[in-house]
Amino acid sequence: MNANLLMILFLILYVALSLKDVKYTENKREVFNKNESRMIKGFFCIIVILVHVPIAYQNKVQDVVGSFAYIGVTYYFMASGYGLKYGWIYKKSYLKKFWTSRIPKLLIPAFLCNIVSTVLKMATGEKLQVFDYINIHDWVKTLLILYILFWIVYSVRVKLSKNSIVRDVLVISMTMLLSLIGYISDYKVLFLWPVESIGFVYGIVLANTENSLKKHMNKINIKLISMSLTCTFFLGICYLKLKAVSFVGGYLLRALLGASFILLIILLLQKFVIGNNFLDFMSKISYEFFLLQFGVYQVIAKLININNSAIYIFTVIVITLGLSIAVNWVSRKIIDVIYSRKINFAKGNKYVE
Repeated sequence: MNANLLMILFLILYVALSLKDVKYTENKREVFNKNESRMIKGFFCIIVILVHVPIAYQNKVQDVVGSFAYIGVTYYFMASGYGLKYGWIYKKSYLKKFWTSRIPKLLIPAFLCNIVSTVLKMATGEKLQVFDYINIHDWVKTLLILYILFWIVYSVRVKLSKNSIVRDVLVISMTMLLSLIGYISDYKVLFLWPVESIGFVYGIVLANTENSLKKHMNKINIKLISMSLTCTFFLGICYLKLKAVSFVGGYLLRALLGASFILLIILLLQKFVIGNNFLDFMSKISYEFFLLQFGVYQVIAKLININNSAIYIFTVIVITLGLSIAVNWVSRKIIDVIYSRKINFAKGNKYVE
């Protein structure tokens, strides 16, 4: 069967599974919440990896969808920025446990994914350096850089009120500066995601304006959503036409489309409740799935002869899903032990497995 037709059928099935149990509501009380964030991350889980398909295995449908896959990465950054700022605003002593609550969840899966990816590379006969065994993916490094920036700015003891905008301006301006430097120069501080990392800024802005937005939630209607959809569609067409144009298409339009798409998602979430077992499952393994896909793409391309690009993509997705489930399970077991030891030592008791 034609690869493009197979991709269309797959995407229809994927969207249908994602939208299962969607409900219309008129009584939304929150602008954004953790559960919705997880569901959207689950939806983007597979969409995001379509941009990384090797050139030899690309098809038209995958290429078009992959062109917008960066929006999912922008959303991941947005969710991170929102979560950090929300915690700082509403959780007492938030920064005291900042690293202990994040490092294990961030680095343990990352190192395990790196081990699996290294084994996959070995299977292809690739020669590896010692550094390959202990390296972590650039995506994780980018998150760590933004976390460090946030932690430094919001930890500094200066004579500023807790609600001061000065800290926000510092984080936002520094993130934007790193983004621009990474795009126009060879100093890739934010690695491969100089534009997508602006999502971190969107998240901070959303957390700051959430209470104000709640007062206007009753004004959100289908007409407003339609206007947002039209604007996003227009920017999407412009981006497809101009994405090869260095700064205008590759940076400005890319950033504007990302912001417009995220705004559309937030507006839709005010009228529709999304969530089901499929999205919940995908969200739980989304981190490992993103990190493992690179190695799987490589090993499948080298070891298995697949002529149909759609079948190649499906094969990568299935194998990556299986590996992600396994790595996620092992990661959770290790993290549970770490947190159990910490809790029991804090109580003065020795942890016994």
